[in-house]
Amino acid sequence: MGAWMSARAAACLGVAALAAGCSNTPVLEGRVISGNISFIAVVDGNDARLSGAGAGIDGAEISARGGSARTLIGDATSRRDGSFSLKLREGVSYTRPIEVVAEAEGFRQASGEMIIPPAGRKLLIILPPMGRAGAATGAK
Repeated sequence: MGAWMSARAAACLGVAALAAGCSNTPVLEGRVISGNISFIAVVDGNDARLSGAGAGIDGAEISARGGSARTLIGDATSRRDGSFSLKLREGVSYTRPIEVVAEAEGFRQASGEMIIPPAGRKLLIILPPMGRAGAATGAK
């Protein structure tokens, strides 16, 4: 009977942990850097570009929209090193696409549609400066 109780307790703890994990509010973490292209990608949490490669963009506005009406479900501002943590509204679906948009003064906007990334994955947002040859003005 002791083994049965231990198995039952372990199963109950597993269900409780799963339920607690499902009720957590998702947070999108990542970094905004300057680059040659306008791009948003889901990358591994150990990606070197998240920790130092590339000039971080301070004060970039990152927003997430979801649902068929594309309502705002979260927003954040990047820190001095370009890193950000964007807390999404509770109840957001993990299986439906969201749109992420990033903007910063003096840079071109980036946007991308994605499913909320799983644990261990982060967003890498690359914004090219305005006026860069061929980027915003079409000049070469």
